[in-house]
Amino acid sequence: MSAVSALALRARVTLALFALLLIPLVWLLPASRAAEPAAAAAPDIEVFVREGCPHCAKAETFLAELAREQPHLRISIRDVLQEPQALERLQQLAREHGGMARVPAVFAGGRLIIG
Repeated sequence: MSAVSALALRARVTLALFALLLIPLVWLLPASRAAEPAAAAAPDIEVFVREGCPHCAKAETFLAELAREQPHLRISIRDVLQEPQALERLQQLAREHGGMARVPAVFAGGRLIIG
């Protein structure tokens, strides 16, 4: 197996695992909510990415499709290089959940999924 094929396979496996971990969390989120001001509403899914990260780009593609399928979800995608507060939030979540602050990372349903 060539190095390119192995890398492509690894990327597909990573994306599949990411989807398998995230989809069950989506079902835990309420389908309908009382009216909330948009500014005060916390996102259902908070995603941390970095520009230039190929795994982050694949996660963003997956989440764009999820947003189309589940329009009631509030998804926030934050770039840790462009937004210092996003990096601080990711580091805080990683400390609280016993993980490392790496991207892509998804915080949903009270759980942090990294990788």
